[in-house]
Amino acid sequence: MLRRTVLLTALAIGAAGPATADAKTCAQGEQAVTASVHRTLDAIKEGRTAPPRAARALAALTVSMDAALDDLARQDRCAQAPQAARSAARHVIAQLFWRTKIGDAEAAKRPTSGAGTKAARGVLKRIARDPLNPDVSTLIPTGPERWQPAGPDFMGPTDISAPRWKAWNVRDITKLRPPKPPTGPALTEQAREVWRVSKALTPEQRAIAVFWADGSGSETPPGHWLEIAHDVLKGRGGGKLAHDLATVATAQADAFIACWDAKYAYWLARPVTLIQRFDPAWKAALPNPPFPAYVSGHASTSGAAATVLSALVPARRDEVWRMADEAAHSRVLAGIHFPVDSVEGMRLGRRTGSAALARRR
Repeated sequence: MLRRTVLLTALAIGAAGPATADAKTCAQGEQAVTASVHRTLDAIKEGRTAPPRAARALAALTVSMDAALDDLARQDRCAQAPQAARSAARHVIAQLFWRTKIGDAEAAKRPTSGAGTKAARGVLKRIARDPLNPDVSTLIPTGPERWQPAGPDFMGPTDISAPRWKAWNVRDITKLRPPKPPTGPALTEQAREVWRVSKALTPEQRAIAVFWADGSGSETPPGHWLEIAHDVLKGRGGGKLAHDLATVATAQADAFIACWDAKYAYWLARPVTLIQRFDPAWKAALPNPPFPAYVSGHASTSGAAATVLSALVPARRDEVWRMADEAAHSRVLAGIHFPVDSVEGMRLGRRTGSAALARRR
């Protein structure tokens, strides 16, 4: 039996995950939850939001709505659930996506009181100290196996500050840091494996790489998985949709914080850096993202989402893990990750997914 605690009380003592559930829930708010998730995904697309920030925003959104509905359920005021869910979402969208038309529209009509406003303000206060500006003092390490900007845009490393964001379900994100990546001949063999895969890429494999690309201007990997989560979870009923989505979203947000911690702890090169030493004309099937390789963000968020979803809906377990495995491997097919990036990323995601589930109990 799951217990339910008040999120805003948890915030006051420094905890941060979604509330836990009891028999009282507000099913009346589920349509508003669905609409708010889709609206936020549209804002992510419009704002060309980077994956770590998209994951952070989706966690703030779903935790806010979950807290608002929990508050109303405990007061037997579920008739107000749709308004509360929308109010929470408007505040989060207006705060985090104010540069978009969607964010401007939400700012203009967001209410000034109510359970939704209270919940959103609490969550937004919680994340306000996350450092978002680039750390200009960061020195990019150099070396034959270190990351370097790649074409066509040659962008510098993005979201270097993400490892310092406050995690939702994990007290010390550095304790999840994966082991050091391979170096020397072992890394060269990883690069040759990527090269061999690229030379034999089938139309189906190329389609898989494109399907999971989730690049700039898309809903991003965490958004893609939250859409999948919504489809898997929406039939559970009982007013648990916001709570279940918050569990998935916070698991993914922690996965990205931990993933970016690994990326900027190790600064591992992308496969293109090594492959072009023995095949100068080689190109990856997809553009190289502007951050180091190890570990894969796609694999990390896939492992996190699949861990939560397979626990919440055991009947869909095999299906969910097939998707997660495909998403993780798609980055190798695309030529932008080593196999070890995906293997260790999935392992990392499982750990943040397990941490999110532990907070529900």
